[in-house]
Amino acid sequence: MVGPDQKLLPAITISILSVLACPGCGQPSGEAVEATVLGSPPQAAVQTVAVRAFSDELLGQQIVVEGTVVQQCPSVGCWFQVDDGSGKVLVDLNPAGWHVRQKRVGSRVRVAGKLVRAGAEYRIEASYVEFRVGNTQSDGQQAE
Repeated sequence: MVGPDQKLLPAITISILSVLACPGCGQPSGEAVEATVLGSPPQAAVQTVAVRAFSDELLGQQIVVEGTVVQQCPSVGCWFQVDDGSGKVLVDLNPAGWHVRQKRVGSRVRVAGKLVRAGAEYRIEASYVEFRVGNTQSDGQQAE
């Protein structure tokens, strides 16, 4: 006769093996960040540029964009999109190794980084991100 504990052993063994066989599944490879500031602010004077003013002449340069987070990577938080009132731009956090899993949609943000192009779209590879304290998020909760 098989006891209740012996019936659970195969299920427990399979669960443990699946976790060991797939370490890190569903986890971001970089640092998970819940902070309001990522990186160090630019040391030199960096130009604040409106999204509508992006041009190929600015490619590779460090710029600053300020606006509201309107979309965020739903899985690991490796990017978010900022609307500065003149347009939207994707902010890529991967080059810095950052991932923001906390909901930031609706938060005011200041981003410094290098302007790059991905196909026909401009993007910012972030080197500094500051989520503004006290701004409300779209779900009505306070941002950190």
